[in-house]
Amino acid sequence: MGLLISTTSAWAAPVLVGVASRDGAIDPAAQAAFRTGAQTTPAKANPAVLDKALSSLERGEASYLELKLRPAERSLTAAFDGLTGAISSLDDAVPAVRAALLLVQVQLARGRRDQAEATVQRALLTLPGFPAGGQPPPDVQPIIDAARARLKNRLSASLTVSTTQIGR
Repeated sequence: MGLLISTTSAWAAPVLVGVASRDGAIDPAAQAAFRTGAQTTPAKANPAVLDKALSSLERGEASYLELKLRPAERSLTAAFDGLTGAISSLDDAVPAVRAALLLVQVQLARGRRDQAEATVQRALLTLPGFPAGGQPPPDVQPIIDAARARLKNRLSASLTVSTTQIGR
């Protein structure tokens, strides 16, 4: 008798599908494939791309302080896009967190709550410990809490176990 074990996730997480023996051991090839997929690491960012993203963050912050919301949103979006591609540690995430928090504030100020919620969700998925490294303003914290709750529900997985009689 063999067992088919599979996990299904709402996200593109590695999926384990293997056949277990009577003693419950998972097929080694399936286990190795799972471990390989689970251990991928982000690529290092191109220094020119990182510099461009940091310059966009500076421009976005300056525009935000001048209450020039449209240019601030453009620059902060470019900064957030560039910086999220450069994350390899929590230290690297600090400028990206700053860009995300400012971008959310600008989007809220411009009446774009749906975009602000999407930005928060993306930040939660891409930035280690978001909003670690930055203090969210009081109007942004409820959006972060709601997005975290939605993601928690979406990240749940299901496990299906079925038995099959294998011919003797």
